[in-house]
Amino acid sequence: MHMSRSIQVWLALALAVLLAWSIPALAQTPERRIALLIGNAAYSEQVGRLNNPVNDVNALSGSLQGLGFKPDDIIVVRNANRVEMLRAIRQFRDKLKTLRSGDLAFFYFSGHGAQPSGREGRLNLIPIGTVAPDDDSFWFDTLRFEDDILSEFVAAKTDAALVLAVDACRNELRLPNRNLGGGDKGFGVVPAASGMLIAFAADQNQSAKDRPAVSGARSDLSPYVQALIEGLQEEGRPVSAVFSGLRPRVVALTGGAQEPTVQIKLNRDPILRLRNYTPLPQPVLPGPVPVDPCDAARKDWDVAKASTGTVSLEAYLRQHSACVLYANAARDEIQRRQPKPVKDDIMDLVEKVQPASFLDARVTPSSTRAPVISVNPATLPDYALFRECDGCPEMVV
Repeated sequence: MHMSRSIQVWLALALAVLLAWSIPALAQTPERRIALLIGNAAYSEQVGRLNNPVNDVNALSGSLQGLGFKPDDIIVVRNANRVEMLRAIRQFRDKLKTLRSGDLAFFYFSGHGAQPSGREGRLNLIPIGTVAPDDDSFWFDTLRFEDDILSEFVAAKTDAALVLAVDACRNELRLPNRNLGGGDKGFGVVPAASGMLIAFAADQNQSAKDRPAVSGARSDLSPYVQALIEGLQEEGRPVSAVFSGLRPRVVALTGGAQEPTVQIKLNRDPILRLRNYTPLPQPVLPGPVPVDPCDAARKDWDVAKASTGTVSLEAYLRQHSACVLYANAARDEIQRRQPKPVKDDIMDLVEKVQPASFLDARVTPSSTRAPVISVNPATLPDYALFRECDGCPEMVV
């Protein structure tokens, strides 16, 4: 049975209309979307504990999965020390190298951040387990955003669109004072590289809030993440419009105390949620995953033990103090490497070269000079310790 000519024409027209609507949408859909989310909350009392960074990355992970990010392509890191943060950043960098021009990568950090004094435009992200902020080696435990993070992503040489969001500095961070090379609670603006969008939760030299300042808002998420999750749900908006639109929301949630900024140098501006897009079912947000502190300690032990001196071992001990087994091993190794007192070295020499019957000692008490040991030369062995006179130094012959 043959279709009539008119039916064939109508079917062809319908197919053409369908393709006209679907092809642009497919062209705007990234082939792959990856993310790295870091949330640091369990800081020491000296640095200042936070309430919501872990909640922030959990909630954001769920929202991204509704935008086509696969769970296997979302790296979530909670309460990470410096080594763990660097390891996650390099894992994300390796994923970046596999992306193509139609793909999208997203980096987010929630936690403490600060600018070292006298280093305008330098932002340092603060891991868990740093030394106390009043220690002049504090900054060596931090990650420099431009050198340790941004440069790693640039080195990946990806053509994918790369979005970085920094939700820091947060609350009151008691940093070292200026004469110790300290810092400010706010941070300078780091310039975006080509192909990137870099968003900051707070303007230069502002503090990012851990909780909203207005009643009625959720208190378990930061104001910036609340605004971001709302923006991600809007259909048909490109990435640049979503992040540019966060400012009024955050200003409202913080009572004007916090103003986000964004730098846009994207070479392609993908749409996060297409119109009439049906997201994947929202997963149940996972709670904090218990982590064995000895896993990371075990991986870093060989490098620390192979170092010379005690500096690397002391840094290892600060980072892995939660693992009792390896922390004790580090303490023992540090103690073993401490230089022995000179007095002990001399006594060891005496014990090695002199039998107990060697000295025929006669001590002459005196309140004005040290005791003198008289030695019978006939009893001297091949090597001996003696003085030729009362005021003479001890000698080995």
